[in-house]
Order: sequence, then structure tokens, then C-alpha cells
Amino acid sequence: MGAGGEVKAEVHARQVIVQGMLTGNISAGERIEIRKTGHVVGDLVAAAIAIEDGAFFKGSIDIVRDSPRQVGSAAVTQSVLGSD
Repeated sequence: MGAGGEVKAEVHARQVIVQGMLTGNISAGERIEIRKTGHVVGDLVAAAIAIEDGAFFKGSIDIVRDSPRQVGSAAVTQSVLGSD
């Protein structure tokens, strides 16, 4: 979305770059970027999120990690706990 754009909607995409005004939640499979001209009111869910200096953001952020990393971490924790 360009610097002059305005969107009121839920956004679901692989990558999202906001340069204008967006009201609604954003869910991205990979990355969300809010550029310095961006204005976002809503919740963000993605593996990576970048908010430039000067951007406006009001909402919550949820960083999602892919399943294999979580399973690996759980396995390491379980083996360490089991060795006591």
C-alpha cells in the first residue's frame, strides 16, 4: 500500500508492507513492515515484524515461529529435565 492509501480490512498475505493508513488486523506468513509514513491500528501476527522510526502503531504483536523449532526446543528441555 502506498503512502496515500487507506485500508479498513483484515489483511492476510505472505508479506505486507504498509506505507499508508491501515485499520484492521494483519496476518503474514513471513513478514510485516510498517514504514515511516505508515499508520496501523490493529494486531500483527507474523514471523518477522519491522516498524520504522516515525511510523504509528497501536495494537498487539504476536511473533509466530514455525513448528520444527518449537518441537526441537521442547525436546531439548525435556531431555535436560529428564537427566536429573
